[in-house]
Amino acid sequence: MNKFLKSRAIIFILLLGAIFRFYGLNWDQSSHLHPDERMITMVTTGIHLPQTAQEWSTLLTAQSPLNPKFFPYGSFPIYLLKFSGWLFSSLDPRWTQYDWINLLGRGVSAAADLGAIFLIYLLGKNIWSARTGLWGALLYSLSVFPIQAAHFYAVDSLLGFFILATLYRLIRFYEKPIFKNALLVGICFGLSLATKVSATVLLAAIGAAFLADLFLILLKKIRRVKPAPKIYQQLRLFFPHLLKFGTIIIFFSVLTFLIFEPYALIDFPTFWRQTQEQQAMTKNAYVFPYTLQYVGTTPYLYHLKNLVLWGMGIPLGIISILATAYLIVRLIIEVPKPGRENQEAKILILVVFAIAYFLVVGRFAIKFMRYLLPLYPLLCLFSAWGLRSAIASRKKIISLAGKACLIIVLTSGFLWAVSFTSIYSQPNTRVLATEW
Repeated sequence: MNKFLKSRAIIFILLLGAIFRFYGLNWDQSSHLHPDERMITMVTTGIHLPQTAQEWSTLLTAQSPLNPKFFPYGSFPIYLLKFSGWLFSSLDPRWTQYDWINLLGRGVSAAADLGAIFLIYLLGKNIWSARTGLWGALLYSLSVFPIQAAHFYAVDSLLGFFILATLYRLIRFYEKPIFKNALLVGICFGLSLATKVSATVLLAAIGAAFLADLFLILLKKIRRVKPAPKIYQQLRLFFPHLLKFGTIIIFFSVLTFLIFEPYALIDFPTFWRQTQEQQAMTKNAYVFPYTLQYVGTTPYLYHLKNLVLWGMGIPLGIISILATAYLIVRLIIEVPKPGRENQEAKILILVVFAIAYFLVVGRFAIKFMRYLLPLYPLLCLFSAWGLRSAIASRKKIISLAGKACLIIVLTSGFLWAVSFTSIYSQPNTRVLATEW
């Protein structure tokens, strides 16, 4: 595929994704029907810059007017929404008000998910091919649950974007371990943490990025691909490399986190208490009334069922699980395959994060579908790779099956996306019931 066609294709996919994500953002007719979004909106409109000398004197204390005193989510989405309201207030002052500012938040979510589509393309292009990246981006642009989540300002789309950005920067860091790339990894990881603390699972991917070389070196030694003296030399150089760049990433991660969530440190007792409350909720579905729906649900399987039936749809959902499983098995069997070590290391970074995230989040007592949203981009990318591999198979039956699956997935995905988005073309049923 030449450069011109690639550019046209990704622009088309982004436009398609934008239509599905930006259409009908005011789906509840300004009724604030999403509870998490409503809470974020209330917190955002409740903070402000210090306006008096007395308020300025409290800036670095828990009594600061900029302290959200709300830490179930990170502070970055709150400050981002506040800044967006201030920016748009030059056009209309109502953008800073309760009944308008949440619409800006939904626009931010939609834009973040659009950014995720582009990052999927970049990841696929970097690891496999531009065509794989395009297919992965297209599959994600048609996935219904990401489309729905982009219509809420509940940080999930924003979190997914920053997690994906961190993974992409990690792969670039693996390719070229220099200060700039380590800095960008730290910034992206810090923004992920300042969006939601569940992003700590990214530590597994960061560890994988560092250990990929060491892992491959040791396997090569076992398989006698490289002579022992050269292996020893590389091992001797590995630890200073780990210390140097590990320190850079950790430093800028912490710095970025504290810049965008400063009151996690300044008002640490409140931050820690609310974080502990959230952790308690993940362990016990009886903690809050709205989590009782998850009592008796099966860890992991409940998430997978919802992902297949409602998140991606049956065709793409099944293919994503099969493709991911096949990729993991192939990675275990083939690593390290001579000439493909770098590609396998990049795949390893994504797979380690996907497995770690699913193992941690999948066992939560509460199982909101949005908790698994950060995995959707990777699942779509793995699906694209799986379909491409099947179509490229030398066995005619597998190639034909791959083509048939691709047609089914794209057709069903597009029809379902259109059908789902049509709900935004009419008044919300709860609003209609209220008017009645």
